[in-house]
Amino acid sequence: MAIAFLRIAVKPSPPMNLFAKFSRQCRKNNLFTPQAHILLAVSGGVDSVVMLDLFVQLATRTNIRLSIGHIDHQLRAESADDAKFVEALCAEHVLPYFSERVSTKKFAQEKKLSIEMAARELRYEALERLRLAAGAELIVTAHTLSDQAETVLLRLLRGAGLAGLAGIAEQRGKIIRPLLDFSRQNILEYAQQRRLSWREDKSNLDLSILRNRLRHENMPALASRFNPKLEETLARTARIAREAHDYMKQRAKVALSKVAVEQTPERIVLDIQRIKRYNRLIHSYILRLAYTRLVGVVDMPSRRRIERALNLLFEKRIGARVVLGAGLEVLRDRDGLVVQRAASNLMTSEVEVGVPIPIVGTPWQLIVADEAWDSARTPGFGSKFSEYVDTATIEGRLRIRWPRAGDIFYPLGMRRPKKVHDFFADSKVPIRRRATTPVLECDSGIVWVCGFRIDDRFKVTGTTKSVLHLQLIKSS
Repeated sequence: MAIAFLRIAVKPSPPMNLFAKFSRQCRKNNLFTPQAHILLAVSGGVDSVVMLDLFVQLATRTNIRLSIGHIDHQLRAESADDAKFVEALCAEHVLPYFSERVSTKKFAQEKKLSIEMAARELRYEALERLRLAAGAELIVTAHTLSDQAETVLLRLLRGAGLAGLAGIAEQRGKIIRPLLDFSRQNILEYAQQRRLSWREDKSNLDLSILRNRLRHENMPALASRFNPKLEETLARTARIAREAHDYMKQRAKVALSKVAVEQTPERIVLDIQRIKRYNRLIHSYILRLAYTRLVGVVDMPSRRRIERALNLLFEKRIGARVVLGAGLEVLRDRDGLVVQRAASNLMTSEVEVGVPIPIVGTPWQLIVADEAWDSARTPGFGSKFSEYVDTATIEGRLRIRWPRAGDIFYPLGMRRPKKVHDFFADSKVPIRRRATTPVLECDSGIVWVCGFRIDDRFKVTGTTKSVLHLQLIKSS
């Protein structure tokens, strides 16, 4: 397929009303520095082509540097021509061009996502790779006021809180969206006045896609019958919701500092009595903030999962859990609501004498040292993090792992076996600690419930000739 002619050789003067507004918005909102290196996400559609044209003009007035990134989602037969079109645009403007192809349909099937969600996730991941390849500081996308209005209405129809109604953020991390004040009509008029060429994506007319039905059928009907300025109204609603959302996030940050009794890279423990002093809305923001601190800035859990997790505040069943996603769970402990990484029962590491073994997901490491034993020493000593066992009683290799259902051992001083689960319960070990309290074992059984008790079968006696010194030491 032939590529459309990009631009005529001589252009009329730019419609300065839109460019001037764009330039003012960039300065006013401090979206980037005058020396910034920016990667423009250009699909070849009219929005991104206009964005490119605006930034090319801006670059003649400032010291910003531009690179172009293009993602081929391989969803249409014409997608390869889109890539050629964008590459030709870059050649015309003498701009660095970076591109990547992603397998959207395959990813959607593997992750059980809609095509739209899969494309979005892959697009942002690929753009970040292109940003790094270009050495750029920021990624710019061409979302418009019309995109904002559609997003807000779509989320309203599906059910959303403040975070959802806040719509598309002008800046999130390294991504900026400077066209959010311009409608699709503004963009089209600018493109026509500037005699720009662009690619049309026929899939945007597919009414089987919900957003397209909203764009082509529902939004025009609502605008003609109820509010001719519907897009501006919905965008204003988004701004108001975002201001409230930002305020609630600040409130949650202060509240979290008051209700969190433990904060580590693996878990955040919220004091149940303290958190109950706040209202339900603050509860959800505190939980979202805890989630973000543990896994970083990613898509939030669904509102339904957040609600289920918050219901644990009033759950009398100790040990109840709710999966949040991203490898996190919320646990109802005796006096705390625990947001933590779910422990994996697959963690097993062989232990070499004299070699420190980091215990995954904890700040601890295990050191086992082989030492001679003086029979004159008193055998029945040890401490929480330092124990001795008789080397001769160890069979096979030593391994460290997480506890498993049905584990038993003979706590020091006892002649009958006890389930590790029952030992924890009798010792009033918080539930949040149980799954991540490692056990040291050999072929004949558990040697040490680390940090608590050794097994009686491996204790030092009057006939002991050599010992293994077991130590839990905090990593530096």
